[in-house]
Amino acid sequence: MPYSLSASSRMLLAGLLAIALLFQIAFAVTHLIGHGYAHNGRFTQVQENWGDTAWFFRQANDWSPYNHHWWYWLAVSEHNLGNTEASIAALDQCLKIAPVFVSGLNLASDIMVATDNGSVALQLTDRAERLVPDAWEPAYAKGAVAFTSGFYSDAMDNLFIADQRSTEPKPHVLGLLSQAAFESGSLELATNAIDRAVAAGKESAWYWMLRGEIYGARGDTDISRDSYERAILLYAAEDST
Repeated sequence: MPYSLSASSRMLLAGLLAIALLFQIAFAVTHLIGHGYAHNGRFTQVQENWGDTAWFFRQANDWSPYNHHWWYWLAVSEHNLGNTEASIAALDQCLKIAPVFVSGLNLASDIMVATDNGSVALQLTDRAERLVPDAWEPAYAKGAVAFTSGFYSDAMDNLFIADQRSTEPKPHVLGLLSQAAFESGSLELATNAIDRAVAAGKESAWYWMLRGEIYGARGDTDISRDSYERAILLYAAEDST
């Protein structure tokens, strides 16, 4: 006689299957809602509307907290809003889910540099560099740590490598490379880097001020004066906003 489940066993099995189906539906629904918020977050991120972007990705993570990309974009948003602790907390979640997520490691390293945690920044940079040895970000982070520590020659070397590895000009890399080269007495490299920085990036008073200082050291007084005047105009525009 073939074996068959008793009526009570069949009811129990049916109940378990129903519960599993409900959990599956609930997971799918929450994940779908999370994706909706994340989609809106990516839209506002492209517009650099960081307040709305942070809100959308917070909602996405509340509904479905298992996507490391969503935690990363929340961290980016909080970082751009100046909320360092919130950014670090989001990156902590991101890297718990995906310990080898290079973009997360690079952002965490940048934040550690900005908060004067150079040793932690270098640890994160080493992890990223082992994963992507030819990427520009680890070299930039090493250069930034060296610069803030006053080792301008080491900073210049690492920032030069970062610039060479990058597929397109990065104004923040070029700006720091220019300053490191200037502090190291390498006026030609400093001049080349600052000219490329002002050509590649958004208008920055700091870049133009540094350009004025570099050209002044070269004895190019006309270019130096024009650069300082441009910097003053940009500073005035920033103060009026």
